[in-house]
Amino acid sequence: MPERVKRITMFKADEPPFDKYGAELGSLKEKDLVAVRDDGTISVCPAAAAEDISNPERQVIYRLLGYEATDDATPLIAKRAGVVGGRAAVAGTRIPVWQVAQALEAGTGSAGLREQFGLSDEQIAQATAYADAHPDEIRRDIFDNAVTSRKSA
Repeated sequence: MPERVKRITMFKADEPPFDKYGAELGSLKEKDLVAVRDDGTISVCPAAAAEDISNPERQVIYRLLGYEATDDATPLIAKRAGVVGGRAAVAGTRIPVWQVAQALEAGTGSAGLREQFGLSDEQIAQATAYADAHPDEIRRDIFDNAVTSRKSA
């Protein structure tokens, strides 16, 4: 298996919460999605959140990348402070769920979303499922973006 490019940001494996995720880290290391150095620092492949991995492994990847997972039903959707205002987004990207929902409402199909945003069918499906499960949040995010856009224009 070719070695993947690792993320530059490093974490100490003995710092909470990583000390209790030895099994998940071992599995992710075998899949070449993380590297654990002898000094305990951990590096993570930037695209790891989009890989076909278990939910516990995904939770570790999210924590390593600084994301907060939204729920188990949509594991490819996460929130991260400083990324799209902390709003729900496709993990590992800067594509907010509200933008996917708004594009779908405007008539953009899956093929258009794949082309426009570079998303997989599974990412689109989970963004749609998240938007359907959290309509008030998504409407608020769309409104907030419109207000912000008008202020900067």
